[in-house]
Amino acid sequence: MRNLQTTKRISTYFFVIVFISAAFTQINAQSYITSKNLSNYVTMDLVMENFAKCLESENHGVKMCTVEHIGRYKLSNFEDDLIEMLSEVNDTKDKQIIALSLSQLGSLKSILAIKDSQKNITNIEYNKFVSELLENFNEYDKLRSEYFEALVVNLLDTK
Repeated sequence: MRNLQTTKRISTYFFVIVFISAAFTQINAQSYITSKNLSNYVTMDLVMENFAKCLESENHGVKMCTVEHIGRYKLSNFEDDLIEMLSEVNDTKDKQIIALSLSQLGSLKSILAIKDSQKNITNIEYNKFVSELLENFNEYDKLRSEYFEALVVNLLDTK
């Protein structure tokens, strides 16, 4: 009986200590976060600088992941870098990743670079990939054109 009471008392003390330390940690973390302004540390210039460093990285995986993110987030200020990479890279899979990112950027300069890269390559797999990519871009462009034409017509009709 006495042993059971001792165990209960120890477990209660342990629970109280854990609860107080967790609360103290939460309060310290909250005060630290509010005392530091995170916008002072992360700026768009810093993000762009990091993307530029990653594009020049020796690590192939980091470089290709960066290329993929440039297309995904439509960072058009790296368009010239991707076009240069597309002309220099010999690996077909890497060329496909770069071409996909350039197509996601969607500028005329990017599309022309993709078309030019297709002319210089005799790899059937890459040529098929680029053809499908350009076909999808043309379909999207037609839909976009139809949408804007319909928008203009509807704007004129509403006046």
